Amino acid sequence: MGAVASEPFSLVVSDVNMPGMDGHQLLGLLRARQPQLPVLLMTAHGAVERAVEAMRQGAADYLVKPFEPRALLDLVARHALGSLGVGEDEGLWPSNQPALSCWSWRRGWPAAIPRC
Repeated sequence: MGAVASEPFSLVVSDVNMPGMDGHQLLGLLRARQPQLPVLLMTAHGAVERAVEAMRQGAADYLVKPFEPRALLDLVARHALGSLGVGEDEGLWPSNQPALSCWSWRRGWPAAIPRC
């Protein structure tokens, strides 16, 4: 939460299962502070009810693991790059925006996401 309060982000990607706070709690806090900020949640323990509730609370999307890295990149392009006015076919991330805050990436994901 501290990073989102002190830096401009165009998107937050969070796992639902995190130490200290779950992704649904984080979504609620982010929606209260920055309602325009897209939040993508992901989980290995997907339940339709939880996904529907997250979408009702304002999540931009809800991914169930495992998923292809391309699925995440497509959502980043749609929600973050699109909101910044950057064309998907340009393949550019604005240099003044942090790409993502990477908390618990596994299986080689940092290589798939710019500047993690």
